[in-house]
Amino acid sequence: MSRLREFSALQKDLIVGTLLGNSTLQLLDFYPKKKVIMTITQEEDRLDYLKFLHLVMKPFTGLSEPKNFHVVDNKWSLEIAVGYEKYPNGFYTRPLTQLIPYFDLFYVKRDEIYVKILPQNISELVNPQGLAFWFMDTSLFLDNGLILRTESFLESEVFLLVNLLADKYGIKGIMFKYQESNKNNSISGEESKYRIMILDESFRILQEVVKSKIVRCMRPQFKL
Repeated sequence: MSRLREFSALQKDLIVGTLLGNSTLQLLDFYPKKKVIMTITQEEDRLDYLKFLHLVMKPFTGLSEPKNFHVVDNKWSLEIAVGYEKYPNGFYTRPLTQLIPYFDLFYVKRDEIYVKILPQNISELVNPQGLAFWFMDTSLFLDNGLILRTESFLESEVFLLVNLLADKYGIKGIMFKYQESNKNNSISGEESKYRIMILDESFRILQEVVKSKIVRCMRPQFKL
């Protein structure tokens, strides 16, 4: 029996870093052996970054290049496309047993569905390269710093991320409530979500930590 192809160190960091951002995992239970698909998505203005992610993960992908999930050409694409209004461009991996450990870390079953969570040992999982992928994946850039879009996590989980940045890297950030407006520009009645703002005083520290890890197309945003 041939051995499964293992993820490289860069691929492992990409998986962890983008799971802190936009990426998702889907468990497939109709295989004889449990397998998982990873879907990596990005917004329109980060297509070059998305192409880099695809290049790194290409040995494991089911697409020759990233695509717009709103252009549905078969049933599988239709299932993948649901929920990607904000980040319509992306790609997905083949069903992989190698992703099971990541699914077990980042997902838990609640009310019969699997939801993304923050692993309790996240500080052990994130190194500077993983941190760079997280920042590139989900940052909103401001004149005096940046915001990390962490609204897919619970308040207590975002608090852990704030502590991770401060304790492990000396990057200070603050949590703040974020409520998304709907199409009518009214605030959604859903439970408040939380984002992280990196303080201006820590932006230089952030740059030092990730400057050699940021891909070329994203370097201007990080003022590198």
